[in-house]
Amino acid sequence: MSERMTSMRTVDIDPIETARLVGQLFVSHGASEHNARAVADHLVESDRLHLPSHGLMRVTQYLKEIAKGQLVPDAEPTVVGSLDTVRHVDGHEGFGQVAGLFAVDQLASLAAERGTAFVTVRNVQHTGRLGAYTENLAKQGYVVLAFASGAPRFHRMVPFGGKDGRMSTNPMAWAAPTPDGFISADFSTSAAPEGKIRVLHGAGQPAPSDAITDSEGRMTTDTALFYGGPDGDPAPGSLLPLGGSVFGHKGYALALLSECLSTVLAGDRSDVGEGRGNNLALMAIRGDAELAERVGDLKAYMKSSRPVTAGRDVLVPGEPERRGYSETGPLTLPEFVLEGLNEELVAVGLKPAATV
Repeated sequence: MSERMTSMRTVDIDPIETARLVGQLFVSHGASEHNARAVADHLVESDRLHLPSHGLMRVTQYLKEIAKGQLVPDAEPTVVGSLDTVRHVDGHEGFGQVAGLFAVDQLASLAAERGTAFVTVRNVQHTGRLGAYTENLAKQGYVVLAFASGAPRFHRMVPFGGKDGRMSTNPMAWAAPTPDGFISADFSTSAAPEGKIRVLHGAGQPAPSDAITDSEGRMTTDTALFYGGPDGDPAPGSLLPLGGSVFGHKGYALALLSECLSTVLAGDRSDVGEGRGNNLALMAIRGDAELAERVGDLKAYMKSSRPVTAGRDVLVPGEPERRGYSETGPLTLPEFVLEGLNEELVAVGLKPAATV
C-alpha cells in the first residue's frame, strides 16, 4: 500500500547522491562496500515507491543496532542446510537486505532446476521491503511468495483478543508476472505497519483508528502511548492484527501462517531468544510459457470492473506505488527523515544530503 505523504512537511533530494552518501555512512560504521551499497539502494528504492516506512527513515535504526552489537554490518550470509527443494540460509546477524538478495539467488537457481523452491533465512536484522525480493523473481517468470517474522524484542502485535504482543508485524508479499511487468502485493498482517506508525509519530500525527492500543489494550490514536516512555513509563502499547478489533481474527491467522513458515520452518522459536534476529521465507513456483499472459488477462478482468468513483481507475496491487515512479527525478522525503539522516552524516564527517 502506498504511503504518499499528503499532509506532512516534505523535502526533495537527489536520490543518486543520497544513496552514495548513505553507502559511505554505512561503510564508516563497519559495513563492507557491497553490503553498504545494497542496503542504501534498497532504502532509496523504497522511498521512490512512496514507502517511507521502509526507506531512509531506517538508517538511524540500523546505526543504533550496529552500536548495540545487534547488527553485524560486514556479515555475509551462508547456506547452512539443504533438503530436496528447500535451502536454509543463516544471515549471521547481518543486514536483512543482504541476506534477502542472497536468498533470491538461491531460490532462482533451485527453482530453475526443480520447478519450485523454498528458502528460509534466519538470524538477520530488518529485512526491508519484501516486494523487492518477490518482484525480482516475478520478472523472471515465477509466482513468488514471501513471509517474514521478527525477534521477540519486536513482538508488538497482539494475538486477537490479547493485550500483550506476541508477534512482529509479520508481513507477507507475493508477485506474479504479466506481459508488461508484474502484479505485486506487500503488506503487514497487523492493522498498520509499525513503520507507518513510526512515520506518523515522527511527523507528530495520529495513528489510524482501530490500529494501536496502549499498554492495557485500550484503543488509541496517540502514537506516544504506542511507543511508551524512554524509561518504560508509560509502558509501550501494541498493534492490532489486520482487521482490527472486529475482524482481527483473520489477520491473526495470516500472521501465524507467516510465523510458521518463516520462524518454525527455519528451525527457530518464537517464544525464546531475546537476542535472536528476524526471519524470512521465500517460495517460488515456475509456471508454463503462457503464465504471464494469463495473469495479464486476470489483471485486465479486475480492472474492467466499473469504478465506484467516476474517473478513478480500479487498480491491482502494486499499481499505487508505481504511479509517478521515477528512476531519475527527485526523491521526496518527510522533512524529519532528512534531518535525522543529515545528523548521522555530519557526525562521521560526511556532507549532508542537500535538497533540490
